[in-house]
Amino acid sequence: MPEAPYNRSWLFHEQQDVGLAAEAVKLARVFADMKFVRAANPDSEWLRDWSRYVDYNARTRHTLDGLLLAYAITPGPGGEPHGFDRARTIAGQLEVFTLASPALECQVFEHPTQAGGQGYIIAFSGFASDLMATVAWALPTICFAYQADEETPTDRRSLEEFVRKFAPAQDALRDLDESLASHLRLSEAGDARLQAPISILPAHDEGSRAACATFLLAHEFSHVTQGDFDTEAMRPDVPPQNFLADLPDEIRLEVEADCAAFTLTMNALIVRDGEDPRIPDFRALKKAQLPLRPSRFPRKRRRQEQAQEDARMLMNCVNHATEACLSFYAVTELLSAVARHRGDEAQALRFGKVSERRDAVRGYMQWIREGLEETWGVSMWHPEEARRWAHLDRHIDHLSRTLVPTLGHAPPPRPPGVPDTFRRGTARS
Repeated sequence: MPEAPYNRSWLFHEQQDVGLAAEAVKLARVFADMKFVRAANPDSEWLRDWSRYVDYNARTRHTLDGLLLAYAITPGPGGEPHGFDRARTIAGQLEVFTLASPALECQVFEHPTQAGGQGYIIAFSGFASDLMATVAWALPTICFAYQADEETPTDRRSLEEFVRKFAPAQDALRDLDESLASHLRLSEAGDARLQAPISILPAHDEGSRAACATFLLAHEFSHVTQGDFDTEAMRPDVPPQNFLADLPDEIRLEVEADCAAFTLTMNALIVRDGEDPRIPDFRALKKAQLPLRPSRFPRKRRRQEQAQEDARMLMNCVNHATEACLSFYAVTELLSAVARHRGDEAQALRFGKVSERRDAVRGYMQWIREGLEETWGVSMWHPEEARRWAHLDRHIDHLSRTLVPTLGHAPPPRPPGVPDTFRRGTARS
């Protein structure tokens, strides 16, 4: 009898439960929205070809392996890394598949493993991940536009220079709003109006996509590891008096999952950065940040240059993880506004509850980023950060009030040459 199709683990194939992995591919087929599939890829053979589901799921399965690797090196409650033995155990109990539909929420299914234990399969919302990546990629533009809006000059010469620099940001914001509208319309569309959303993400840019997919999957991963396995809790090292005090139990558990997801995302991006993942030499990193002149000795100078390159890489990874977390809250606020606009108060409340934990998680991210300077010798927090986060909140509030009420109208025609997000291998937000 031929082996059922499944996505082979990149790092943990020996521990992977093949039966659980094959079940994930079956669920991918069960939960696929064929109207969405045909609209996004009219010539596809998805109904008859199982390999389509395996190929479609490859990137998400690779992301899960990255999370398992990051989990192994991430400190647990006692301060020591969880370790590879623990990661290997989880690798045999956990699988994932990407939803080929415009579903907006991830789910976790229980399914027995071949060894008779309890296994878990995460249904990953690629559509939500795409929405998050769109916001994360545009975040610098949003912040620049709103900062410029607050600093409009009064004299004519300065105003002309301001307009010259500010106009491209305004154009980029309009492109962002059109892209978000096309995603949201797809999630709301009737059968006759399904079409692939407009993407503004450059085809070569993987930073925002990888970070947002990792964060979204890491949130569900954290729920599984800290709750359903019921063996070793994955509680982040969060001072309760600062971040978790007075939070209801349900919200506290979600805050903990978000905090753990931020740390996991940051570590996952670090260890898989580049084609040859490695952990930076933090002792050399701290020395290289001192105000030293480049060494005259070639070997020492190369070490200094490597440490400076490591510092830039670490800063990029932390920034991408932060932007992914911020975009997660931004998107859920938009989705809450969409649900409220169509009269679905239950879903609006469910998405809206995410806002109740946003400030606590932002406090945790600030605490982590400030602490990394002592650990790495690299400054990861600047006072301007909080202001940038407020600019994102301001734009999302603007979209909730002005863009969401227009979603019932016919969608605009897709510009020619815009890449199809579904063909790129991601699903929906």
